Amino acid sequence: MAEVSDALLTSKTYSIAEAARLAKTSGSNVRHWLFGQEYPGHAMKPVLGADRDAAIRLSFVDLAELIVVATYRRKGGKGIPIDRFRRARAYALVFS
Repeated sequence: MAEVSDALLTSKTYSIAEAARLAKTSGSNVRHWLFGQEYPGHAMKPVLGADRDAAIRLSFVDLAELIVVATYRRKGGKGIPIDRFRRARAYALVFS
């Protein structure tokens, strides 16, 4: 079986709008999960990593993470604390 090259998984190919459409969520959700959000009385840390450029394009791996979060949130997972996704991602990165 052929191996998938790292470049195919990590090259930046998707815009936020494209990723939102493919993940079946809104662009604002994607931006909040990628960059966090702040407004008076509320701050949310990014769910999917930190220190991203606001003008970025997303990789296939980024898209896969977005699809997982969006699917759980859409399928009744709104009761799942968003911090659980952060912890799951951090745990998964330990083994990658």
